[in-house]
Amino acid sequence: MAGQGHTEVSGSSWLIRLGTKVAIGLGVVYQIVVEQKLLLHTFLGRRETGHRVTSPPVGFWNVLAVKSVLLLRQVTGRHDMFDTFLMSTYERMRRNLEAGRWPQGAVQEIPTYTPDDITPKEFYRRHVKTGIPAVIRNMGHPDQDQWNLDFVADKFPELKAQVLDRSVYRVITDDLPALVSRIKEGKVKPFQAALGEREARYFSMGRFDAYFGVWGKLFGSIATYLILGRKQGVNAPMHCEAGLNWYFEVSGTRRWTLIDAEYSWFLYPSSAGTGMRRFSEYLPDAEGNPADAKKYSLVKYAPRYEFELHPGDVLLHPAWMWHKTIGLEDHCLGIRYNFLSLTPMPHRYFRFLQIISPEFWKLSATYVASMLGDPVESERAKASTTYNDCEVPLWQKVDEQMQTTKQNVSVG
Repeated sequence: MAGQGHTEVSGSSWLIRLGTKVAIGLGVVYQIVVEQKLLLHTFLGRRETGHRVTSPPVGFWNVLAVKSVLLLRQVTGRHDMFDTFLMSTYERMRRNLEAGRWPQGAVQEIPTYTPDDITPKEFYRRHVKTGIPAVIRNMGHPDQDQWNLDFVADKFPELKAQVLDRSVYRVITDDLPALVSRIKEGKVKPFQAALGEREARYFSMGRFDAYFGVWGKLFGSIATYLILGRKQGVNAPMHCEAGLNWYFEVSGTRRWTLIDAEYSWFLYPSSAGTGMRRFSEYLPDAEGNPADAKKYSLVKYAPRYEFELHPGDVLLHPAWMWHKTIGLEDHCLGIRYNFLSLTPMPHRYFRFLQIISPEFWKLSATYVASMLGDPVESERAKASTTYNDCEVPLWQKVDEQMQTTKQNVSVG
């Protein structure tokens, strides 16, 4: 019996490894052939997304210059390479926008519904398939009033959470109950906790699957995280991510800003990281805007959605849509679901930078094997800090900037 069990486990592991390699191989072929058009559209395409938004008149050669610098920075690991040239390119983009009378900071109204206003099938057709973000209000759970940081920590004492230890500027993973007091005291910057099947059942996460058509019914959420808010203020600076996101506000109120991926060049994307997501290069002020607004002057030209999410509200936003969040209450909680679905091209060039990132493929192999049922890779995925490590230099600079400001005020 022992030998048979060992053979079964070994055979299962072999199938999972094979399935992982096949899935990743098909993903590479699809990206190169279908999305990148054999790399012809990577650099020569006029648009980065398939979204129904107006492409900004920033200039083809300016975009090509920015792409080239980002590529060189990622390949060499020198993320300040050609900084003067890059900033002068952004300045040329700004002059093109002014010449074309492009409006500054146009605020759009995000499509908003209640569950009675739209069926899951209609929502899938209008928003998931088109890449248009939307909010559905009042999708709360009967027990939601008691869902706060202390309750979740008591309910799931073995839930692993990741935070940034600001004393040493390192991402650490620990049981959520052990981190609650440090989160409340502001000693750590909270990130997220990966939710498993038990937590999924408790939070009734399966009720959202129908909004993603046949893909949701077949696979459900491929990754689900409890997002741990900090004290009032910037919870997340401007960034974008590779996955299709469905965000459920659990407790507290957050103010969101969304900017379509077609306007990525307005936001000074960083070349650092694994390729799973991208941050803006600028340091944020108290509202998440550039602290040096003069240097990063393109940001104000980006059309945007601005709105608040309250407990029970959900938000859909497509892959690579830029967003920042401001916590309006202490210790907001949310749940982020990543779904598979057919969507318009989210951002062709960011996808290309993923293809050439070894770190991205290492992470992908871990996540795919985890999805296929490999328990070892599942635990490795939960314990990995790679996803959050790219935030560490940003928050260190933010803290240094705050300390400098305090010293200047004190001297003054």
